[in-house]
Formats: sequence, structure tokens, C-alpha cells
Amino acid sequence: MYLRKDFYNEYIKDDLSSLAESTGRSQTFLVEEALEQYIDLNNWQINAIKEGIEAADKEELYSTEDVLAHLEKNSAK
Repeated sequence: MYLRKDFYNEYIKDDLSSLAESTGRSQTFLVEEALEQYIDLNNWQINAIKEGIEAADKEELYSTEDVLAHLEKNSAK
């Protein structure tokens, strides 16, 4: 993986270099790992939002009272 020098700021560059040195990993490995985690997290969030919208469209929602009753019941355990 090749990153242009102007792709990220000096602060990130210095931190990435320090982290690579501390972990014995290459900067490329760390950047790829960070991007993978970022993409996974955002895909998860987008999918959860889509599922929520689908549930709302089907009127498969819980009322505030139902949620509070569930929380109260389970917090007593």
C-alpha cells in the first residue's frame, strides 16, 4: 500500500511511525488494519440502521413503556 506524503498530517504520520516501531508491525499493516476496522464498524452501523428502518416500516417497534418495563424487570435481577 502506498500513501502520498500529503495524504495525512504530520501528527498522524508521527503517531503511526511510533506505533509501528512499538508493535514491530509495518506502517502498511497498521493502516490496513485501521481501515478494515473502520469499514467493519461503519458497515455494522449502516446495517443496524437499515434493520431499524425496516422494523419501523413494519411497525415492529416497542413503546417507551414496554422498554422501561423491560429495563426495570431486568435491573432487579
